Amino acid sequence: MKKKLDQGGAALWIFVILVIVGGWTAFKVGRLYFDNGSIKSEIEAIAANSLVQRNVDVKAESSKILAVYGVDIVPDDVKVDFSDQRDQVTIAFSYSRPANFLIFNPKVPFEISVQKKTVKAVGVIQDVQDSIESSNAASANRYQQAVKNATQGQQREVETEP
Repeated sequence: MKKKLDQGGAALWIFVILVIVGGWTAFKVGRLYFDNGSIKSEIEAIAANSLVQRNVDVKAESSKILAVYGVDIVPDDVKVDFSDQRDQVTIAFSYSRPANFLIFNPKVPFEISVQKKTVKAVGVIQDVQDSIESSNAASANRYQQAVKNATQGQQREVETEP
């Protein structure tokens, strides 16, 4: 009977150790993927900024962001393509980061490709102008109605006072 309890206890310890190792591995790899999402959102911000400000060095800015996350990349490895009208930009690159496990450090590869396009605001501006004009017309109508009501009220008071 004692032998069965010892075997069950050993199996439990092996299970606990495997769960801890699996959790640690998931945490380390999960951090890498979370960082990849953060890098992508920052690269999207650089892409949007490069469409607004023409003097932004996209390759250098991308390299700075990657350096913050511990990724060594040469600015020439970052591919930046602008459209002919410079209303669209594509930024693409690949990198790898070590997983930093206790026993070995495999490299986890990532690829980022971001495409941003400017939004034509002509229609939006026209819609805003139309909205302002209709609002002004409605306000003018309300003002005229109020003046009309006020003058009619004064006329009634004058008629009833004699």
